[in-house]
Parts: sequence; structure tokens; C-alpha cells
Amino acid sequence: MSLDEATKDDVLKDVDGIPFIIDKKLDDQYDAIKIDFRRTAFRRGFNITLRSSGSTQCT
Repeated sequence: MSLDEATKDDVLKDVDGIPFIIDKKLDDQYDAIKIDFRRTAFRRGFNITLRSSGSTQCT
């Protein structure tokens, strides 16, 4: 995950008022992209889960 400006190869999505830029290839390949913040005793940070209709999930 990085901060970047949108290009012609990107899709701009708005989730709960937060804009996300996603590569068109990822947007076409996956049905849902879930971005969550996790805080545990050993780790904290963003967790990105990609869901596809053909498979369960990739993290």
C-alpha cells in the first residue's frame, strides 16, 4: 500500500468517505478488497484482504 496519484490505469473508489486508488487489473481480478486496521499484542497495522469469486481469500 502506498500513497500515489491516480493514473489512466487506476480506478478511484470511495469507501465511507475515504478515497482509494486501485489498479484496474486488481479491480477486475477481485470482487472485494477489504482494508482493516488491526492491533494485537505482537502487531499493529493495516491488513488487506482480497476476495475473488473463484477462491476464498488472499491476505
